[in-house]
Amino acid sequence: MKPAYYSYTAATAIGSKDINRDALFFDGTAEQWHHFETKGRAECNKDAVLFAVFDGVGRKKGSARAAREMARCLERWNEFYDSKKTLEENLLYCISEGNDELFSYNVLNKGDALTTVAAVALQGDSYAYLNMGDSPVFQYKKRKLTPLSCSHFRQYFDDCDDLDICFLHKERGRRLTLAAGLRYAQSYTCPPIHTGSGTLQKGERLVLCTDGVTDALTLKEFLRYMKKGYSADRFVTAAADEPYSDNCTMIIVSPKEK
Repeated sequence: MKPAYYSYTAATAIGSKDINRDALFFDGTAEQWHHFETKGRAECNKDAVLFAVFDGVGRKKGSARAAREMARCLERWNEFYDSKKTLEENLLYCISEGNDELFSYNVLNKGDALTTVAAVALQGDSYAYLNMGDSPVFQYKKRKLTPLSCSHFRQYFDDCDDLDICFLHKERGRRLTLAAGLRYAQSYTCPPIHTGSGTLQKGERLVLCTDGVTDALTLKEFLRYMKKGYSADRFVTAAADEPYSDNCTMIIVSPKEK
């Protein structure tokens, strides 16, 4: 049965940093605050519902601007949406437009405004996802956590599976190969934006977060919180309380019937 609406929780926290370079987008709203939490429901209709998190990369002001501007780009979803295209194609086009605008800003201002992207668009029981960088997208199904996103790292980790890679700590030497704000399409050194699609059924959840959450929490802790049905704020608070924590942002979405 197709869901009547989507229930979501969203949160962000500054952690031990002096500025929040993360941003989030939920149900038509872009936010970037030192600490923010919310929950709500997004009604299902013919238009898609979008959720996304962004993690600014590089210098403070440039990276915070990049995350903020990419989040605001999704507010123009209805302008970009083409009913003749698939949900996945529409999501890719919308993010690509934001990437091009951010790249143009960097060229004109000799800036380095870059950000990771993890986004999902939901319509009925279908979803499309997209990611750039190391902010992951997960599907939680039958008490198992499955990574949907691709981690864009400079080096590969032969001793880790796809799920373990999402919880690697930064001392393992992660270096991003892709972020919004780069002209990825004209550089053979950059991998393509990763996209995909699937269906979301009753009892399942989609999870988007920045690496501030997955760096601070172990996979075992993350799964325990998921099994207990914790809100995004519980994850973010636990991650932000860790010493030397990064900015932490997370969104959890689940389908609901009437």
